[in-house]
Amino acid sequence: MNEKWNNGCLIESLPLVPIIPLRRKMKAETIYRKVRKNLISQPKRAVDPEADVCLYYDENTGLRCAIGGILPLEVAQSIKTLRSSVPSLPFQILDLVLPSDMHRGTGVEFLRELQRAHDNKEHWDEKGFNQKGRDYLTLIYKLCMPKRTSC
Repeated sequence: MNEKWNNGCLIESLPLVPIIPLRRKMKAETIYRKVRKNLISQPKRAVDPEADVCLYYDENTGLRCAIGGILPLEVAQSIKTLRSSVPSLPFQILDLVLPSDMHRGTGVEFLRELQRAHDNKEHWDEKGFNQKGRDYLTLIYKLCMPKRTSC
């Protein structure tokens, strides 16, 4: 942890994360497609089996949660044990994954819903991400994608 002190009082404590290289922000459509592909290709959820909490990156299996799957690998590996919800991600990490074509609040809600698709045990069975999970992703797509205007 990176701690900041002021006059002997701890004022801030931040998890250490690697220096994040600048990269082009993704649009919501790209994020959705990456998350969908990642979840469908995984045989099971990325979770800590003892605590039953989501992992951004499971070092034993290489599996990633919805948000972990859109982070650069080195970032997902470094925060694998943060176990924080989307809105409470450290700012520099949240900023990496927010869709470039959504307002911040809408983008956070969109990411939260994608993460819920991963976290819900009912969306997984012995074969992996099931039809109920896929239907949930389709609903997210219909409700959250920015509307296109015709030229």
